[in-house]
Amino acid sequence: MNIDLNRFKLNWRTLIKVSFPPSIICLIIFFTNYKFFGLPNVIIAPYMTLTFIRMKGYLTIEKNPIKPLFIHLIIGVVATIASLGWIHSLIIDFVATIILTYLLTDEYNPSSYFPYLMAFVFLQLFPARYNEIPMRLLSISYSYLIIFIGLKIFAPKMVTSKIRLLIREGYTNIAKQAELLSKENFSEIANFQFRLFDICKELNRLIYSGGKNKYYPFIIFFQHINNILGDLYDLRYITNSNKDYLRNLSSLFSNIYNLCENNKQDLISNEVLNFLNNNNFEDKDLNHYFTFILDYLVKGSIKVYNDKDSIIKTYFDFRENKEYFEKLNKYKFSLNEFKLRFSLRMGILLSVTFSFVRWSNLEKSYWIPMTVFLLTLPFYEDSKKRVKERFFGTLIGIVLASILFSIFRTHELHMIILIVSTFLMYSFIADYGIMTIYITCYALAISTLTIGSTEAILLRVLYTIASLLIVLFANRFIFRTKNYIELKNMIDRLIVLDEEMIKEFKNILNNDINREKLQLLVYSSYLVSGKLQMHNNPKSTAIEDTKIRSFIFNNNRFTTLLSHLCVILYDTKKKIDVEYINECIHILEDIISNMKNLNNSSEINHNKACKNISIINHQKDYFNIQMINCLSKAKESSDSLEDLMKTI
Repeated sequence: MNIDLNRFKLNWRTLIKVSFPPSIICLIIFFTNYKFFGLPNVIIAPYMTLTFIRMKGYLTIEKNPIKPLFIHLIIGVVATIASLGWIHSLIIDFVATIILTYLLTDEYNPSSYFPYLMAFVFLQLFPARYNEIPMRLLSISYSYLIIFIGLKIFAPKMVTSKIRLLIREGYTNIAKQAELLSKENFSEIANFQFRLFDICKELNRLIYSGGKNKYYPFIIFFQHINNILGDLYDLRYITNSNKDYLRNLSSLFSNIYNLCENNKQDLISNEVLNFLNNNNFEDKDLNHYFTFILDYLVKGSIKVYNDKDSIIKTYFDFRENKEYFEKLNKYKFSLNEFKLRFSLRMGILLSVTFSFVRWSNLEKSYWIPMTVFLLTLPFYEDSKKRVKERFFGTLIGIVLASILFSIFRTHELHMIILIVSTFLMYSFIADYGIMTIYITCYALAISTLTIGSTEAILLRVLYTIASLLIVLFANRFIFRTKNYIELKNMIDRLIVLDEEMIKEFKNILNNDINREKLQLLVYSSYLVSGKLQMHNNPKSTAIEDTKIRSFIFNNNRFTTLLSHLCVILYDTKKKIDVEYINECIHILEDIISNMKNLNNSSEINHNKACKNISIINHQKDYFNIQMINCLSKAKESSDSLEDLMKTI
């Protein structure tokens, strides 16, 4: 085994910043629960700390902090009933695990189930009796209060602060792109284009998971500005007049960034309007596009910074903020979908392992279902990697713990080992292999409170090996789901969204527009794009990663531009070229059809007959020029997909 010692390196500032908040929360919950609610309730500390980390970080669990408490309380009752005997475990663990895993796994965030199911598993490790249920629920409520106070101290604005940081980074990115274009420094533009696209994806995930829907206009704005700056980069359309415009545009977004830094967002509209009054791009059509998207920024900023959520809405609005995405998801309750397959696999494993624990009553045998839960992930490759990390991390942790226990022999000193392990554990939370080393020390330090250190170490080795074998078997033979299959599914989902966007475009010809659906199609495209990247082969090369990014980047440029054309076509007062538009629609449909064939490995027809649009008599106006641009973006998306299919 080759160990990269650089993985262990952390400077003291990073150590404190990363580990201090969760470690303090964990230790407070651990010791106060032990003092006031008894030893069985110390097990609440690890999973409540994870809940704190998730809510503090970019993947918020819910849009309000009260709903998770009710879920945890329900889990507390169900876990108690499941712990009454091996028959209860066999039935209730199977049913409850499937329901919890399926309902709490977000399709665009496959790990969202984890804190809740961790609670269900851990509460069964130290089970409560019927008459102890009120005390357990009180302990859960108290622990949740601690993490709520911790959130107010360590992350007072939670997800909102991260959203605003990304928006500021977006402004800086635009300023830099405009500056580079004004200097005709084209070599670095592509990297900034991809980064702004990544910012949009990250924003979309934060807004989606946190229910901060009012920030969605910034995603649309950033993608549009990325499109137009990308067009200038592709066309190299930089005259002296345009250089002045771009320099002033760069200054505008630098000023907007400074306004945000000084909490003067209400002045953004004045800055933008002043810029529009004093600057015009040389090309009339591109100037129209710049004006459109900057006006969109003004309207979005006014809405965001004037719309304040009430306390009641923030804490007691339990409505699901994602139901409108589900209308576009086309998700089916089927064994072909990863959520159901994963839920069934997890249900089988936990019911069998917990039943064994209740039936055998072996010392520390609860380590088996705990380890099985931690290593069983939705996708085959991820779980296989986790097993390897757990194995080597546990071995190193056992060696380290053996040395420490031989030097520090008393229970009091073992508690110090527990405290130090807690800080180190949360310092390396992003590296599961390293984290496992300190998890092992932490678990063994707790175990020595009730059994000898030698016995604890031997049992840890035995149960870890047994758990690894169980997970490897289940991962291979019980409802296996591979990342490659899900990646193909997500490509298909993107293509379906493209088809839906084209349908909406066709509806405009009948004077019918659904603006909300147009926006949701763009937002959904970002969500699917993020998930698509998530399921790329972990062993993929940099070239393969670049091809995936290129495909989703080009596809999103097409989707955003087509939604823009929908609005323009609906709002135009001019007579439209119906024949021209219909022919463009036919071409788009042919391109999308070819993309579907590419993903399904069917025969591809690159030369499907259609009338050449250049021979159709049409006006040379802003809409028609952008329509040609849209066809070009669709073709680039198709070409990127074809290139991608050669590597995956």
